[in-house]
Formats: sequence, structure tokens, C-alpha cells
Amino acid sequence: MSKTTPTGWFKFYHRDWVSSSTIRKMSMTAQGIYLNLLLLQWEDGCVPDTLEEAGMILRLTEEEIDAFKPYFSSLFPDGQNPRLALERSKSVEYIEKQKSHGKAKGSPRVATTKPEGRQKVAKFIPPTIEEVAGHMLIRRWRNHERKAEQFVAWYEGKGWKVGKALMKDWRAAVITWEGKMHDDDFLPKPKASHKPGELIEGIHYQVLPSGERVDML
Repeated sequence: MSKTTPTGWFKFYHRDWVSSSTIRKMSMTAQGIYLNLLLLQWEDGCVPDTLEEAGMILRLTEEEIDAFKPYFSSLFPDGQNPRLALERSKSVEYIEKQKSHGKAKGSPRVATTKPEGRQKVAKFIPPTIEEVAGHMLIRRWRNHERKAEQFVAWYEGKGWKVGKALMKDWRAAVITWEGKMHDDDFLPKPKASHKPGELIEGIHYQVLPSGERVDML
């Protein structure tokens, strides 16, 4: 398998998606898992051998794994979705051709091209406690308001630096903090027993046409 990384995007044939009889049979949960597995294959070239392994990467619950279990083996035979594998190989081939083309013309091009000015880098703007708390709630943090205060205080004390460099993305820093957290540090996901509009630990739930209950954040 080539080590070349494909482009940061791939063609999504939305008409094929919405007209697919397989997709129409899926719950919204199963569709979301399917899309995330496609993204995983695009980056890594394949998905894990079992849905349980994939579930660990995607942090799926047992109920969510069960929702996609009827489709996993047929959509990802031998760890790959065939259609996406073909699109990925085309993307990798294109990038490799671009690289070889650039090497062939590299020296003359450098000699005849005027140096470009420095590209402007977007200035980092420290977030407010409210912004951090809102993002933490979206990611299902418990006690998100108190932890947002701790987060902002910590990085304000460090001059909003990561190591010696100025922070570029505070949302990425929030995700990094999650690596030290446990499962019970997160809010529960909606269950079938939750009623429409019910407020569960700060989350309102709604019912989809499929009958699923999802949170409204």
C-alpha cells in the first residue's frame, strides 16, 4: 500500500447516498457510523478488521455498534469499502504524479519564479470562558463551566502557549485534555427511555423521524 497521503477531501456522491436502498434501511446512528468509517479509510487506507475495534477508535457505545453490525461486513469487505478504495487510489496516483512533475521541473522553476511574500498567519484570539464551556458541552463534558474556567486560567498563566510556541487552536487543546479523562467525566448519550424535549443533565432530546432520540446542542 502506498504511503502517500490522499487529498484532504474526497468526492461524495450525495444522490447515490440518498437513493441507496441500503442507506434508507439504516438508522441515523448507523449512517453516521458509516460516514465516519469512510473518513477513517480515506486517511488510513483501511478500517479495523472488526467493528468492535473500529468502535474503540470512534468511541461507540454497544448500542451504536449493534446499530451498524448488520452492514459492516458487506460495506467493508477485507477492511475496505471498494468504491472508496478506488477513489483513494486515484487520489494517491494524482498526488504522486504531481510530486514527480514538480521534481522534474524543480530547478528551473525556482530560478525563474519571483519570491513570494510571507503569507499572513491568522492571529490567535484567546477564547472566552463561555466559548470554551460551550465547546466542552458539545463534547459532553460534565461540569463544563467549572472546567472551562480552569482551562482558561491555566493557559492564561502560560501566555496561551503550548511549549514555547503560541497556541494555534484552543479547540485542539480541549481534545488533548480529554486524554486524561475517564468515561464518567462525560455526559451520557441519549437513551431510548429519554422522552422528547426531556432535559437530562443539561441536554434536551428530540425524536427523529426514524424514532431515534438525539440530543439538541
